[in-house]
Amino acid sequence: MTTIVIIALVAAVTSVFLSLRMRTSDPARLGIGVALIVTAVWLGSRLAGVEVTQPPEQRGIGVHIQGARVSAGRASDDRGIALSMAVRATACDEPVDVELTVAPTAEFWIDNEGRLGDGTTLRIAIPTPAGTSPEEAASDARGWTIDDGLAPFSSGVTAKKVAELDVATEADQAATFLSLTVPTWGRTLNPVLVAFRADWTTRRSYLGSCYVTLPSLTGLQTALSTAQLRGKAVIGADAELPGRKSLIVVTSRSTGLRASYRAKDEVTRGVTSLDLEGHTLDEGATLPAPDANLGGVPAWTCRSTPPEKLTSVFTTAPGDPAEDVYSTLDTSGTVALSDARMAELLDQRTCASYVAIESSAAGIRRDLLLMGVGALFAGGIELTLSGLHRPRRPAVSGSR
Repeated sequence: MTTIVIIALVAAVTSVFLSLRMRTSDPARLGIGVALIVTAVWLGSRLAGVEVTQPPEQRGIGVHIQGARVSAGRASDDRGIALSMAVRATACDEPVDVELTVAPTAEFWIDNEGRLGDGTTLRIAIPTPAGTSPEEAASDARGWTIDDGLAPFSSGVTAKKVAELDVATEADQAATFLSLTVPTWGRTLNPVLVAFRADWTTRRSYLGSCYVTLPSLTGLQTALSTAQLRGKAVIGADAELPGRKSLIVVTSRSTGLRASYRAKDEVTRGVTSLDLEGHTLDEGATLPAPDANLGGVPAWTCRSTPPEKLTSVFTTAPGDPAEDVYSTLDTSGTVALSDARMAELLDQRTCASYVAIESSAAGIRRDLLLMGVGALFAGGIELTLSGLHRPRRPAVSGSR
């Protein structure tokens, strides 16, 4: 706004100076008219324009359940955790309300019911969007256990809250950690619901349109966030990776975080729903668009499969079948994926999305404001033309 005021003042002063040189009838009219025209053009371009930005990096929500294990008899290291996230966008200039449900699967409880019967600590990492502080990424956090075992698939239905849980909040680099103590979890099997407010909105236009950044609930980025929860992630390409080394290293381009990949850190099942609260969703500008509907609101479903087996040159010969990931003796190189693993990755969907939403009244508001801008422009033209008008010199009567 300061810039346009300066431009308008410069235009007004310049036009007054020119009008004095031209000896117009009203220099002030010319100056004010030019200033109004510049202001109207600027306002029109700002109000009618829509900021088109590239989607940010898809970061993931990490989950760590203290003491949980994956049975050695499982075919893979999938630890059996499902996440359901219900997001409500009330206004483009306000944080969104988030309800995140952690619901372990039957396989998880078969492996961990005895270990977690007396309770455990659940920790969740909420990634911080670019330009937002960790405190704004997850504020006003509260937690409960709920009585709905189908919670991951019924985000539009409010489950009954059984017991309230205290939530401890810790701000870390590029993430906020939420910690909850869940008593007798292995006996009740009740899912855990965590509610918080998150600054996930970015302005798209000045007339009630914005982007909502939804983080990923599954995939490699959740493994990185879980590793960060466990203190196994570092920042910087030259930093030494702690703990057990892996052939696969998961990284974050925007934060510089790196960690050795563990299948046990990856969340593999998720669903996200977005309650628009009177807004409309612009599918053409949303990447990716929703693929489901839960409780009457758009939703995204996601499923990932961690690699099951890694093989190397030590155990294979020409003609042998390939496992998911293959490596060679040269540690300076990388890994190769099998045909089957590539097919799995191509079939996976993501719950992370860069959602474009618009207020239902944005169109009416835009029309009214542009009508006002048009009137302002017309008034500027009228003043400018009247300021450029040269007065006629009075006729000189002859002397007698």
